[in-house]
Amino acid sequence: MYGDQSGGEPNPLLALAGDGRGFVGQVRLWGVILLIGAGVSLAIGGWAALGSVPETTTAAAIEDGAHPTTYDQRRRRYQSSRAEIVGRLVQADALVLPGRQTWIYAPLVSERPGADEHPRVYFAASEAAYNRDLDQKRFRGILTRGLPRFARQAFESRGRAVGDDVYLLQDDGSVQGDVGVARALLVWGALLGVLGVAALLFAARRQRGPRPPLGGSPDAA
Repeated sequence: MYGDQSGGEPNPLLALAGDGRGFVGQVRLWGVILLIGAGVSLAIGGWAALGSVPETTTAAAIEDGAHPTTYDQRRRRYQSSRAEIVGRLVQADALVLPGRQTWIYAPLVSERPGADEHPRVYFAASEAAYNRDLDQKRFRGILTRGLPRFARQAFESRGRAVGDDVYLLQDDGSVQGDVGVARALLVWGALLGVLGVAALLFAARRQRGPRPPLGGSPDAA
């Protein structure tokens, strides 16, 4: 049923699965299917995990002139990127925007004296995410160039001038969500792999049959 029709080397997975006949054959076949599923899940999970790792930089580096985002010449705009920026929030200048979901904007600066006078990075998150990130002192999200007009106008109406070369680090939950999806895929892949190996071991043991009794001979009458 699963034999090689081309006359070449047999596929190892097909050879391991067998023809699927009988109870043992069905268990072996499902064991191979589970291993294939485990490999796919682990591969996708690993790719997702690598893609969800944010690039780490510091507020001090950006204040010194670093450019954490690149300009897309074809689309004529700055590309966004996943980033984690090390720094501190200027809570005294935090801007609270109430609505269906309260959002908070605040300057994210280095520990240098006077860094809060001309911030180059602003952090934005929902109230829950803002408080969580503040407690953990980890500021991650999607980094883009510039502030939304309404946020810029709100800061300027309070006497804070916003430069044209500022960045916005927005924690919209996507970075944490991508990490959660990658972790779930890796765990699911590992579980499928364990079940697949267990099924193959069970089938191999059933195929060998029961062991002869100790001290006895399998040829004894």
